[in-house]
Amino acid sequence: MYLHTTSEVGGSDVSLLRLVEGLDRSRFQPVVALPSDGPLVPRLEQAGCDVYRLPRMKKLTSRRGRRYLIGFAMNYPAAVVGLARLVRRANIDLIHTNTIHNLYGIGAARLTGRPHVWHVREIVWQSRAVRRLEVGLARRCSDRVIVTSDAVAAMFVDRAGRRPANLRQIANGVDLHRFAPGPSDARLAVEWGLPPGAPLVAAVCRLDAWKGVDVFLRAAAEMRASAPGARFVVVGGAVPGQEAHARDLERLAGELGLGDRVRFAGWRYGPADMPDVFRALSVLGSSITATRLNMISARPSS
Repeated sequence: MYLHTTSEVGGSDVSLLRLVEGLDRSRFQPVVALPSDGPLVPRLEQAGCDVYRLPRMKKLTSRRGRRYLIGFAMNYPAAVVGLARLVRRANIDLIHTNTIHNLYGIGAARLTGRPHVWHVREIVWQSRAVRRLEVGLARRCSDRVIVTSDAVAAMFVDRAGRRPANLRQIANGVDLHRFAPGPSDARLAVEWGLPPGAPLVAAVCRLDAWKGVDVFLRAAAEMRASAPGARFVVVGGAVPGQEAHARDLERLAGELGLGDRVRFAGWRYGPADMPDVFRALSVLGSSITATRLNMISARPSS
């Protein structure tokens, strides 16, 4: 059983979908528990998963304030008991939590005696207290902790520089047939209102504060003199509850004088469109420096 905290179609959601699509069905039968209906549900069902909705399963976050955190704590015991009942009823052998912000898997695993895998894809920066809690629980309460990168693994390194014995680093898989190099599609430059053939640099991510899109925009502004032909695209939209941050980024682009050099594409492109988006780009980055971006100044789009 995979546990996830949203039913949307973002990075971790799509990674979960690709993971269950690739499982050997002669050995494993995936079951997914989500908090609600959403665009991820029919995709999982099409992949052959049984999907359960557990409204009590909430994301741990400090962004919604103290009242939300109190409600989370009061709701937690009943949510864990309900999940444990489902684990027994569905004859689950292994509980796999797909995000560090979901604390229910460890509780249900303890109650039912099942092994638990915690798949950590995020860098927790919003709250030191939440980070200490989540990292500490993952270190102590999971049979395995999977991290997707060196940066995520760094959260688990102790003062002596050691990683916990139960930690494994496994990068997200990439479908090399879908994401194969190929000719650039000029259609996207036209959709973005940018000159065909101009070197294109993009940040592809949701407009979450920790993604570093503000750094991307400041780097773009520094490139005006050295790469006057370059144009910039931010592919991804606002996160619910962070709409003000998205507006701030657009305001920042104006203040930096980027004008017609930058486009905000929003949520126009879904997972199926991303191979074409990547092929249209000269450079893909997010929190990258102007020095590295200068490399595109003499490079044609490809």
